[in-house]
Amino acid sequence: MSRNPVATPFQYEYSYFMTSGSAPPQLLRLTRLLELFARRHSPLSSQEIAEALGTSRSTTASLLKSLTELGWLTVDRRSATYFPSARFANWSRWLLDIRWLDPRLAALADRLQRDCGETVSISAIGDLAVEVVYVSAQSGGIRLVIEVGQTLPLLHSAIGWAHCTTLPDATIASLASRSQLRLHERVDLREVRREVRLARERGYAFADSAVIPDVAAYAAALPTPLSLRPLVLSVGGPSERIAKLGDSLPRKLLAAVESTRDW
Repeated sequence: MSRNPVATPFQYEYSYFMTSGSAPPQLLRLTRLLELFARRHSPLSSQEIAEALGTSRSTTASLLKSLTELGWLTVDRRSATYFPSARFANWSRWLLDIRWLDPRLAALADRLQRDCGETVSISAIGDLAVEVVYVSAQSGGIRLVIEVGQTLPLLHSAIGWAHCTTLPDATIASLASRSQLRLHERVDLREVRREVRLARERGYAFADSAVIPDVAAYAAALPTPLSLRPLVLSVGGPSERIAKLGDSLPRKLLAAVESTRDW
C-alpha cells in the first residue's frame, strides 16, 4: 500500500507480505511472477521477467519451463515471450464472479459511498490478513485508493480489529503469536486487545495512520450468514477530512450494517 492515499497501494502491500521470509523461495517467485503479469497486462520475455523478479536467468528459465509444462503459461516462440494460459485464467475466473458476493452487499457499499463521499470497501478475512473483495469510490480527487485483491495486516488495521470482535480472546492471542512467528512482525497484544475491546463497545473499529500515514478508517463486521467467508464493511479517507465528518461517518456505517440483519 502506498504512503500516498491518491497513488496505487500495490508496492507497500507487496513488500509487507513478500519480504517476510515465511514462504519457500519457489513459491515467492511464482507469486511475484503472477503479480508481474497482473501489472503489465502483456506478454513478457524471460529477460524481462528475470530483471523484474531479481532472479538469475537460469532460475527464471527453470521456473518458466515448469509453468509452461504444467499449462499455467503459454510461450510464443516467434517473440520468445510468455503469458498466462487460458486454462489458468479459467481456473480463477469463478473467484472474480461477483455472484459469490451477495449483490445486495455491493449495492449497500455503493449507497454508503454516495452518502458519505469516501471510499467504501468490503473485505474477506483470511488467516493473518484481510483481502479486499469489493471497492466503491469516487472516480477522481483526493481519496483513499484501494484495490480488489489488496491485502492488509489483520492485527494492524481497523478492518482486522473489526473482525476480531467476533473472535474469542484466546483466538486473538493465537493470531498474534502466529503473526510474529510467520510474518516476523511485532504485535502488541495488549494494544490489539484494547482496540478490539473498544470496537466491541462501539460496534465499530477505528484506525488513524495504522496502515497508511494520514489515512483514517472505520470498519464493522457484517453478519456471518451473508457470505461463505467472514466479511467486514469499512469506509476510509484522508485523516483530516474523516475527522471533520465527526460521528456522522460511524453512524452511517453502523446503519448500513444494521440494515443487513433483515435480509
